Amino acid sequence: MKLRSKFAFLIAAIIVIPFFLTVIISYGVFLLRMNDDEVNRQSEIMHWMVRTFHKTRKIEDIYYVLDNIPEGLDVIILDSWNMVLVSSISNITKGTIMQPDDLLARLSRDYPARSHLYDPSFITGPENAKLFFSINLSSIEFAAPLHIVRGIYLLFFILLLSSSVTGVMILGSFRTSIIRLEQATRRVAKGDLDFKLEPRGKDEIASLTRSFDSMREQLKEEYAKRSRFLMAVSHDLSTPLTSIKGYIEAIKDGLAKDPVHLDRYISIISDRADLLETRISELIEFVRMETGEWRLRQKKVRLRDFLNLVISIFKEDALIFKRRFIPEIDVPDIIFVTIDRNLLLRAMENLFHNAIRYTHENDEICFRAVPGEKGMQLILSDSGEGIEEEELDHIFDPFFRGKKLDNHKGFGLGLSIVKSILGAHGWDIRVESEKGRGTAFFIMIGG
Repeated sequence: MKLRSKFAFLIAAIIVIPFFLTVIISYGVFLLRMNDDEVNRQSEIMHWMVRTFHKTRKIEDIYYVLDNIPEGLDVIILDSWNMVLVSSISNITKGTIMQPDDLLARLSRDYPARSHLYDPSFITGPENAKLFFSINLSSIEFAAPLHIVRGIYLLFFILLLSSSVTGVMILGSFRTSIIRLEQATRRVAKGDLDFKLEPRGKDEIASLTRSFDSMREQLKEEYAKRSRFLMAVSHDLSTPLTSIKGYIEAIKDGLAKDPVHLDRYISIISDRADLLETRISELIEFVRMETGEWRLRQKKVRLRDFLNLVISIFKEDALIFKRRFIPEIDVPDIIFVTIDRNLLLRAMENLFHNAIRYTHENDEICFRAVPGEKGMQLILSDSGEGIEEEELDHIFDPFFRGKKLDNHKGFGLGLSIVKSILGAHGWDIRVESEKGRGTAFFIMIGG
């Protein structure tokens, strides 16, 4: 069922249900109105009782009541000696002496379908008269329902009107919001992101509108990032490729006639080809990490064993590049982690090679594993050049390269890939550095 059909169905339900209830009640009122004789009799009884006995408080006035008692009502009055002064019931004659309780019991026995009322202080004073009413229930059974029905009739009429107006207003507002979202969705589908969708109100639709506009902003930023990404890739790939083509053209034009120049040109071409290969590999790795086109081959391993493997690799690299490597592992054997060992090892090697790149011969590189506030913590620190303070907030950003890295072989994606790999394992990383005093990376190991 389409949303518009659902709206129509809901509006119909809001309007039709009260309408039919009102019709039913109205029909009941119509039927009851057919018993006007009974209703009028009941009304007459009530008015007579109020008019006669609320004003008649003298003993000499009560003898007139039998002249105009309405049908369906009987009256009995006892004097202070419990003698019947007035009676409209044939089998209870005037002059009979009866106790009030006995009279009520007799009325209840002889006339069980009636309602019997008793006022023991109808007339106070020396006479002390007592008043009894015996009302035929068949005369009043339509009275209370009629008033109730009329009230219900009015109630449902108000319900019909208010629910109709309220329903139409709410659903109209809801439909307007949905139409705005639908139009915005179509604009996004066509690639138009240069608009803003303002929420109206504070309900769920407004929350959905805010979420949609936030998605539009993020999508717009992603498109901008993609454009910057393509520009950066085009530039960084075209530079070595242009150089390779230039030297090949030089060789073809005979500019490298002697073996010395030829070897030099071929060496440059090879170096540029290696640079191109490095950048393409780094780019592929970055795209795989960012798009999720990879799956962790995770296994549960002892953390100490993994770190010992990392240390053995670091030792060999430090020996080759003439750095002083200082490991310090304080990890209990009972600690296990679930990791993709090869992927995580690649991230650790990337961090270590960064430390080698920014240090000199005989500089110190330390690798420690110590307990942290929320688990184990790995710290890779060096005594190298350090990082500029304004660059610290951007070193994990894709394509970011510091001022001294303009000629670096990669795209500036290394630390971004490291952060993605660690994040995929539930780990986190932060950096501290001071210019001229070295850098330290802190890795917080997750569960």
